Amino acid sequence: MIKFAKRDNKGFFNDVESAIDIGRIHISPFISDELYIYIEDKDLLMNISYFDLIEILNSTRMYKVDMIKRNTRYDKIGIIINQDYLGGISVCTIMDWGTQKIVSSVNNEKIRLDHGPDCEYNDCVYIALFNFFNELYYLKIRITETDIQPSLFKVDLLNFINEIVFYELRQKFKLI
Repeated sequence: MIKFAKRDNKGFFNDVESAIDIGRIHISPFISDELYIYIEDKDLLMNISYFDLIEILNSTRMYKVDMIKRNTRYDKIGIIINQDYLGGISVCTIMDWGTQKIVSSVNNEKIRLDHGPDCEYNDCVYIALFNFFNELYYLKIRITETDIQPSLFKVDLLNFINEIVFYELRQKFKLI
């Protein structure tokens, strides 16, 4: 059973440090394919699966962040994509050939909450959530045989939390 605790001004889910802390909201990295969200003022701990997260993100209000520069290069280790977005956000994504993993960083700091690539046929998706100046952002990279399409969105945090609460209520009471 997962429990939330605060130590030295940092949030922990059992002994795993939270990946995102924005105000009184703490989000864990994936722990056994589950994501945990703790809201301090409400003393509310919720968990959702990766697929639930995708469903919730699809219904959450968010705003597309414009990309101002993109540089893609092929290297011995894989594909390296450097993306600069409005607002001073620089994302570097490395797609490793050998391990078939994707790792991203924002302004040279590794993203701690990501998942993927998840593939169906020749269509793969990598997602990541991160905090930048106390705002929640959602990075989505779609990879096909012929294209790599990165997109960045600024997430309405209150709407995101409301969607998670409503999702939990629907699950608990089996609402449609």
